[in-house]
Amino acid sequence: MMRSCMRRRRLDLALVLALIAIGGGVAAHRIFVVTGFGSDWHMGTYGSDSFRLSVMLAAGNEFAEPASIDAEPGLRAFLYQDMVTWQPEGGINVLGAVPTQGERQILYYLYQTIALLWRIFGFSWNVYKGFLVVLFCLTLPLVYALFRQVMHPLLSLAGTLYFLFSPRVLEMLPNLRDFSKAPFLFAAVLILVALARRPVRRSAFYGLAVLLGAVAGIGIGFRTDMMLCMPAGILVLLACRRPRGRRASVQRACAVALLAAAFVITGWPILRVTYERGSLSSLH
Repeated sequence: MMRSCMRRRRLDLALVLALIAIGGGVAAHRIFVVTGFGSDWHMGTYGSDSFRLSVMLAAGNEFAEPASIDAEPGLRAFLYQDMVTWQPEGGINVLGAVPTQGERQILYYLYQTIALLWRIFGFSWNVYKGFLVVLFCLTLPLVYALFRQVMHPLLSLAGTLYFLFSPRVLEMLPNLRDFSKAPFLFAAVLILVALARRPVRRSAFYGLAVLLGAVAGIGIGFRTDMMLCMPAGILVLLACRRPRGRRASVQRACAVALLAAAFVITGWPILRVTYERGSLSSLH
């Protein structure tokens, strides 16, 4: 029994590593070769120039837009992808900051992530595109794990390969605003399935509730569709199998409270914007 379990785990690990290797190659070809540079596909309705917010953050400024992208030589050309890389002359802290307005405020974690990468590796669209490859590679093990909840390893491999080579997925891949939700979405669904399939210990029950709230809270800072995970999470926590009697009700109430707390804490920068604007329409 133990040996059989170990063999299955080794097979799963080997298949996941193979999927990451294949997926990395496919994603790199799609993003670096097929898509190329100079097109405005990065954020759907948001152009690559919206990453002026990431430029400001990478330079150590607040979450705001530069007063003018023409004040720094080469910045406009970089933001519109006329240049693949950009090296600021003497830093860009001298640029005036203008508070950002509109829906860009709710993509806080997305802009922060690109800013961190640019701060570490330098201002380059190759760094940005490399991040898309990493996101794709992170998504594949989650897709495989989701299939493994109900399928044999080889069937799970086939299902993940179908996802990997899906034209719709590869079409969406270069659009960071839309694709960045993928690892968060699949992680959330995997947690929901794990809770719904079989009873778990109380500590795991609470831990999964916290993890789900954190995944949803961070995820809305990349794509606000992740908000939908909250009602689904509450429903599963209230309906999944738990010990009978009063203890079950207490555990469910505690789990829902932990889910909500983790979501609010991790998603507060986005939720605060929604509260200040007085409407959930900003979470669209």
